[in-house]
Amino acid sequence: MRFSRLNALRTFEAAARLGGFAAAACELNVTPAAVSHQIKSLEEDLKTKLFHRHARGIEITASGRELLPEVKQGLAHFERGIGNLRAGGMSGRLVVNVAPSIGAMWLIPLLGEFMSDHPEVELHILASETPPDLFLGQVDIRIVHGQGHFQNLNSRLFMRDIVTPVCAPALLEQSPISRFEDLRNHTLLHDIDADDPEPSMSWERWLNDANMGLQDVKRHISFGNSTLMVLAAVAGYGIALGRSALVEELVKAGRLVCPLSIERPAERAYYTVTTEASASRVRVETFREWIHMKAHAMRMGGTIDPLEV
Repeated sequence: MRFSRLNALRTFEAAARLGGFAAAACELNVTPAAVSHQIKSLEEDLKTKLFHRHARGIEITASGRELLPEVKQGLAHFERGIGNLRAGGMSGRLVVNVAPSIGAMWLIPLLGEFMSDHPEVELHILASETPPDLFLGQVDIRIVHGQGHFQNLNSRLFMRDIVTPVCAPALLEQSPISRFEDLRNHTLLHDIDADDPEPSMSWERWLNDANMGLQDVKRHISFGNSTLMVLAAVAGYGIALGRSALVEELVKAGRLVCPLSIERPAERAYYTVTTEASASRVRVETFREWIHMKAHAMRMGGTIDPLEV
């Protein structure tokens, strides 16, 4: 790609993003006339109009809208490549996106070890269920709870969940539980965080299998966040269906107990996901291997079944 065309594409992206030639000129530290010239040259080169010019400003054309995401992705790859050369191996910024529940209950308690071993890495931890696009270069690696369908991405399964009922020990002192029928006098805590809930996380499914229904239990509380539901169980508000990755340390510490000796495998698991380009970067691969190693080391009597590292 000619250097002049690369400059023109960068100018086009800025003008489209900022909605005007003057704003793009300010960001790029050039004159509006220079921006206009770059855009005109690019349009002549591509033989298509990218903007409609009006007295009150510019309006991107259909061709411009089609081109814009490709240009953004390409510029992001250039920036990442240059950043990798400047970063020099392990040293530099590493942006990790993690689902809030596994981030709060699993990753954060372990993160001090990675920080101690790799002080040269500048960690940025983002918590979002709908993370930024990996291809735009805003995130280096994601820790995802899902079914493993990650098109055009490099993904590795590192931990599976087992689901089991959990509650605070004090709850059993008030009203013991040894069978499903004993749940009638308790409060069930529901996780309604997912748009497509897993059967293993549905109290209705568990009760139906025991020839019971939700109406047979006196009280229900629903949570739109898995972490909140687990903390409610710790506080003694009721009985939750706990994912092993989120509750294992709380069970070890005695803050939660498993009142019924029954477990079910979860339909979803945990993956590290990145682009093929990022997968070969030293910082990304080192962090990824550390995640897989910690999952392997923290198996709770077979409850968590991570892949071998």
